[in-house]
Amino acid sequence: MIPSLFAALVPASALALQPPALPLSQAPASVGVHVERTHVSAENFSDAPRWLVLTSRGFHAVQALAPHAGLTWPCTEESLWDVDLRVADTDGGVLHVSSAVSLYGALENRADALWFGQGPDCWVEAAGRLLPFFEGSAHDAAAPAPLFHVPVVRPSDRPVGDRPPPIENKPLPPI
Repeated sequence: MIPSLFAALVPASALALQPPALPLSQAPASVGVHVERTHVSAENFSDAPRWLVLTSRGFHAVQALAPHAGLTWPCTEESLWDVDLRVADTDGGVLHVSSAVSLYGALENRADALWFGQGPDCWVEAAGRLLPFFEGSAHDAAAPAPLFHVPVVRPSDRPVGDRPPPIENKPLPPI
């Protein structure tokens, strides 16, 4: 009960009082998200509603975030492993959706806060610096490099008649 009560008080102290200006647009961030091992909190700094879309293995949950309001969800570290977050808004009558950001990736990178604006980019604030957030984006990540080489048979440049003998259709010898 006490951790849940504490988590309800976190949004006021978890994020800065003023959102930073995002480098590309120079507009202030509209949504800030703070990820901890015991809770996730989000705060809407804009005058319009925002929607938080949480995705995990094909399941989508949408949570409305009222203007100048904050929310906190108690959780465990393990429950964040496969959860991606997108922030959506309809400013100017146009739907804007951010890129997917892994909540566990934000936790692993020890981000102080994640900041979202109207663009698709997410910015991470860490140690007083604001940088683009790339690490931990589950669906946008490139495939890992192979650990070993698998040989591939390629057609040869030999003349057409220069081929190995055909394989005969014989039964296998008894074992």
